[in-house]
Amino acid sequence: MKFEEIKDKFEIDKHSRKSDRVQAKCPCHDDKNASLTISYNSKEEKTMLYCHAGCNTKDIVESIGLKMSDLFDKPLKITEEKKSAFEKDIEAIYKFYDENGDLAYEKIRKKGKKFLHRRYIDGAEIWGMEEGIYTETFPGSNSWSMKKRSGAKTAFWPDQEQLLYNLPNLIKAIKEGRTVFITEGEKDADNVILRGEVATTTSIGATKGDLGKKWPSRFNKYFKDANVVLLPDNDAPGRAFMEHIAEQIKDLANSVKILELPNLDEKGDVSDWFEDGNDIYDLLDLAKRTDEFVQYKGNIIYDFNWSDVGNAERLISIYGKDIKFNVNQGKWYVWNGVNWELDNSFKVENLYRRVLRKFQKDIVNINIQGDEQATSKQKEKAKAFVLRNETDGKIKGVLNQAKTFQGVNFIESDKDDYLFNTPESTINLRNLNQKKHDRRDLITQCSNYSFNRENDKCPNWIAFLNRIFCNDQELINYVQKAVGYSLTGDMSEQCLFMLWGGGANGKSTFVKALEDIMGTYAATIKGETLMEKNGQDGARGDLARLTNKRVVIASELQEGQVFNEPLLKVLSAGETLPVRFMYQEEFMLKPKFKLWIMTNKKPKVKGNDHGIWRRWRMIPFKYKFTEKEKDPNFYEEKLKPELEGILLWAITGYQMWKEQGFEAPQEVMEAVEDYKMDMDQVGRFIEDCCKVGEGYECTGANMYDEYINWCIAEGENYKMTNHKLAQDLKEKGFVNKRKSSGKYWTGIGIDSFKSY
Repeated sequence: MKFEEIKDKFEIDKHSRKSDRVQAKCPCHDDKNASLTISYNSKEEKTMLYCHAGCNTKDIVESIGLKMSDLFDKPLKITEEKKSAFEKDIEAIYKFYDENGDLAYEKIRKKGKKFLHRRYIDGAEIWGMEEGIYTETFPGSNSWSMKKRSGAKTAFWPDQEQLLYNLPNLIKAIKEGRTVFITEGEKDADNVILRGEVATTTSIGATKGDLGKKWPSRFNKYFKDANVVLLPDNDAPGRAFMEHIAEQIKDLANSVKILELPNLDEKGDVSDWFEDGNDIYDLLDLAKRTDEFVQYKGNIIYDFNWSDVGNAERLISIYGKDIKFNVNQGKWYVWNGVNWELDNSFKVENLYRRVLRKFQKDIVNINIQGDEQATSKQKEKAKAFVLRNETDGKIKGVLNQAKTFQGVNFIESDKDDYLFNTPESTINLRNLNQKKHDRRDLITQCSNYSFNRENDKCPNWIAFLNRIFCNDQELINYVQKAVGYSLTGDMSEQCLFMLWGGGANGKSTFVKALEDIMGTYAATIKGETLMEKNGQDGARGDLARLTNKRVVIASELQEGQVFNEPLLKVLSAGETLPVRFMYQEEFMLKPKFKLWIMTNKKPKVKGNDHGIWRRWRMIPFKYKFTEKEKDPNFYEEKLKPELEGILLWAITGYQMWKEQGFEAPQEVMEAVEDYKMDMDQVGRFIEDCCKVGEGYECTGANMYDEYINWCIAEGENYKMTNHKLAQDLKEKGFVNKRKSSGKYWTGIGIDSFKSY
């Protein structure tokens, strides 16, 4: 088939200019970069196909409905009988590419699990990887092997160092933060790749021999910051080889796991496992639930004392990298690969049990040379030690010792207020740079969605905001900045957000989206947490659990309740306050969260001072959805698919806050002033009951009696003391004087004609 005919079967890149060499999209993978080179070899009169992503030429040809023979201009007349015995024996050809995507060599699998290596140098076909003198296989063939042939032409060829299989795709996947698999052979790697994941292997399998030769140290560099899952065959050499690789790369990689597949026959591999009916989702699920590789190189039995302290040292030596104890909370945390996670499922206890199992397993290695009887007694003592340490009391004792170790316990976490953790990476909000998750950052929280610069589309969310805020773009921009500010632990604005308005106005949907994108950075509290109440000197577990949160949503506020103003001031300013969990020691909570208060009714604010009112940001929800407009599936079907885009909208809000400042729109501040006037009890009392001006006066006793009667008539639950009423009247400019008959107020008097 002619070159032009073959070329027409592909999607050619529009930038291709040469008539005999073009770039096209490869049909065998999701190709966005036109990585397939199509060229014409005029000497041999054939079309050449080469995919830089590593796809097999035969697969490419067959995907467009052609045969390999169609690549030649003239039909090939080669029958099956004429094929050489060598070609008939070939079961597979595995191509190894270097970092640049250039073919370095091929590994040919023949029947009987025999392997050969073939490479090409300047048109010559070289059979072998070693440096040395090669002999031409037959005159004029330009094909060379190390087999000596009498009278044949010889040539020196350099060595070809061993490469990792699928190397270009491996490098790319690690940069993208994807999980990569290491298998024991190319067939297994291909079966993982075929199912959409990234896998690699070496040219030399896990048979007996020098492990350093099978896995050269130069391979390690490729796995810096990688998330690696090793898949050993179900045999001793396979497990030993994978443990060797894990040991080599564990200090460079982000995470390393050895996944021993369940229900495999002896010597079975991942290809067999797939043939048994398992799929890639089963593999990914097992990988997620597999613990990270740890290896203790010393002697676990004799390196530490046989005591609680010794067992604690064993635990820390093996698993110390992945466990931490929070002194304030009295709680263990475990590293889950993304963040430090509160251990609510006794993982640390289970890790200690593993230590005991390791100790128990190694008892067989106890050997006191020349004294069989002493060896036997020592083994019995070791067995008894394990049994004694499996009791509940002993386990607690060991964990109590472990939490005292320096480097294990910590007091403050999530210290950097501008790091925002996502499932895929940690974002530095200062510059939007992304980095790999790092234990050293001591981050305990994570959002539910990842930062994707490409996914900036959330049309349903934008339309929703326009509706609930009545197309007020100034208010929408302010809300966006408020959400962006809430991504941080920065408390410099010292403000509280109150989402206020009647029902059916979108408040709950808005807050649900905010809570969903924040993930564990968000928490909810009952409104009563923020109200005045008796017994506030006890344990404040409701506040203690807000450690390191960045958004706290308060709901269930009741009309007539009175805000705890000193608490609101402390929380909004990020000032420390003493709290404690039940039955735990007191610690100092440093708030890093923004309060988002949802309410239909406005709770009471007693104070009239600037210190409390400057903090309020009233966000009015004026729109009301009609019954016809209400869609019970709106959030799940329209907004939830856009949450990744909504997170990017929030991050943009952070940038707007930093660049534009945080001046509140007039509508927000007018709502605050209205709230302040509603909460000015004394002002309303004066308006209802008093006359103001020069010449008016009233005794303090009469003023207070009139005030109490007004409170009763108005149904005011909160009634000031005489002293507090006097303070408020003085703040409004009225003067309290003394006569022989007692104290009296000037400039204000009781209006007997006003009715309440």
